Amino acid sequence: MNPKPSDNESWQEVRFDEVVASWLRDEWHYACYDKMRTDENNAIVNEPDLSDLAHNEIRHELLAFNRHPILDHLPTGMKWHSGTFTEKSARECNLISTTWCKVLSGGSLKLVDAVEHFHHTSQKINPGDKEKIISIKSAMAGKDPEDTVLVFVGESFEGPFTAIEGNHRLVATALACKESKSNLHFKKSYFGIFPNVSI
Repeated sequence: MNPKPSDNESWQEVRFDEVVASWLRDEWHYACYDKMRTDENNAIVNEPDLSDLAHNEIRHELLAFNRHPILDHLPTGMKWHSGTFTEKSARECNLISTTWCKVLSGGSLKLVDAVEHFHHTSQKINPGDKEKIISIKSAMAGKDPEDTVLVFVGESFEGPFTAIEGNHRLVATALACKESKSNLHFKKSYFGIFPNVSI
């Protein structure tokens, strides 16, 4: 694994509990959680106390309800960090290996290909995925895309990284940045680092 880059002071090691809390909060509105939104669970998700071990376990179980196929593939011993997602990261970024991501990117799974060919390849993906991307992009009007928080994995701090959470938001944000001719840049995202990681 490459050492911590000296030219990027944004990297900070974090516990996976923090990653889970952010990931679950971003997806808590999903329909699959409709019956789980009790007052107690809402408080645990929306106001996370990372010092409460029992609540950390509950959040992990809730996230696993929907995301166990991804969580089950994360290697034991993966180190997690928060850091900046830069324009260089975006140029080399991969989408997660799902059907819609493959089709949208023309098979490459590269974010740049998904954005470059979106108006053509988006006609071939599930309408629900296309509508979700367009809806997110529309909702971003007037907001700072830098505040988007996503979850990535990679073999080293140098990348390339693969988005394991927020692929729809990533594509939507990249499209919005392309239209506004601005750089794709997130002030804070989460990165899991492990040699030979494959998701």
